[in-house]
Amino acid sequence: MLSKMGKKASGIVKTYLYVNILLMDTARIGNSNSMEKSRKVITSAGSYLVKKNDNGNYELFVIHEIWPDGKVTYCLPKGSKEKDESLEEAAIRETTEESGYSNFQIINYIGSRTYELNWDIIWIKTDHYFLSILENEQKVEQNLVEYEKKVIVDSFWIDLEKGLKMLTNENQKEHHDLVRNLLNINKI
Repeated sequence: MLSKMGKKASGIVKTYLYVNILLMDTARIGNSNSMEKSRKVITSAGSYLVKKNDNGNYELFVIHEIWPDGKVTYCLPKGSKEKDESLEEAAIRETTEESGYSNFQIINYIGSRTYELNWDIIWIKTDHYFLSILENEQKVEQNLVEYEKKVIVDSFWIDLEKGLKMLTNENQKEHHDLVRNLLNINKI
């Protein structure tokens, strides 16, 4: 059992080391120098959920949100990791809850993005992304939390390249390049 786990684990570790070295990204949002607010750390996980269309081209699942302040965003399905979940488990649960699709397979870890949100407190947030391939169109009921019910106005499949360009926050070139590489496609 250990030798099998060791081989698998070493492959995963190599992938994670490769991704962490090449794809680390940090962005700051808000006034991170403020000492008037407390800081909390939150970890989330989600997916670049893709499928092949009838023409053999890849499409990306994108969520369209409109926030109370009127800000429009386009994002990937993702959400907070629960206490004892692995990142993979959180990505599967959140992708299913937000997309309604339950039959997909994670094929690779893509990378992470860390940033700050200056809200009621300062949230230091790290989002982890996986590449997931839809295996069939079978859907389950979406399980959105209250704020998602208010801000998510639509979700749709779109040509991969158009979808990558459309993303508001998940716009790291290195992540997109790795997705293309794993799907064995060239940038158009």
